[in-house]
Amino acid sequence: MFDWLFQPFPLERSFKKKIKSAALGGVVVFLAIFLLRPFGASGYDDQFGSFALLCFQYGFVPFFTTLSGGKVQSPFLLSLS
Repeated sequence: MFDWLFQPFPLERSFKKKIKSAALGGVVVFLAIFLLRPFGASGYDDQFGSFALLCFQYGFVPFFTTLSGGKVQSPFLLSLS
């Protein structure tokens, strides 16, 4: 009954469903940063070029990590263990 609790996220096993959930997470992060412009992000247009590109880069992180199945680890975290 509780077998799904012991499965790694995402729970879907098909690659097509993983792509959809990863894309949804990336789009949500992109839109949240692009539309809300938190932490004074409205000044990035003048300083760093395209703000949309910056939002895309932040949106790519959850997309990539969801597809990798949590197998991406920081070198900092590896040095702690």
